[in-house]
Amino acid sequence: LACCLPCYYFIAGVVKNKANKLLAMLGAFFILIGLMATFSRTSWIVALIGAFFYFYKKNKKILPIVVVFISLFSVAIFGIMKLKPALRDRIDYRNADNYVRLERYQLTMKMIKDHPFVGVGLNNYRIVFDRYYGPNQVDYNIKIPDNMYLMIAGESGLIGGGLFLLLLFYIIKRGFVLLK
Repeated sequence: LACCLPCYYFIAGVVKNKANKLLAMLGAFFILIGLMATFSRTSWIVALIGAFFYFYKKNKKILPIVVVFISLFSVAIFGIMKLKPALRDRIDYRNADNYVRLERYQLTMKMIKDHPFVGVGLNNYRIVFDRYYGPNQVDYNIKIPDNMYLMIAGESGLIGGGLFLLLLFYIIKRGFVLLK
């Protein structure tokens, strides 16, 4: 969702037809609502940083308004966390789900240590999961590390993980070159 948001803003800025522009902005609005409903802190941060760069590039006069909006959004999120314990627990990094993630991160590091160069093989992470965690203790659908980078490094080893990071670095570098 965070990656789709700039696309909708771009479409809204490029199209001339007012109806299409309205549809693009409406789509961006629904993506923002969906993004907030995910309670993914990383997605929120990515969306806010993306909005900052978008408005910085598009119109530097709007930048102070964007900074104020980002600040108010942050204050609102922290205010909601204080008022609603269920939301606080969902966002708080110290809840039980995060301990399970940390446990899976360590498990993935053991996989990488055992298979450093080529990993366990593409799409084999869930198959070898039981060897490291214990047989049939976890449902098949949650036998993942919840971290894309660790998943790629676990399945394709340090070589595949390094190549993936190089690809990401190239894309980011190319994006900064295009911003100039």
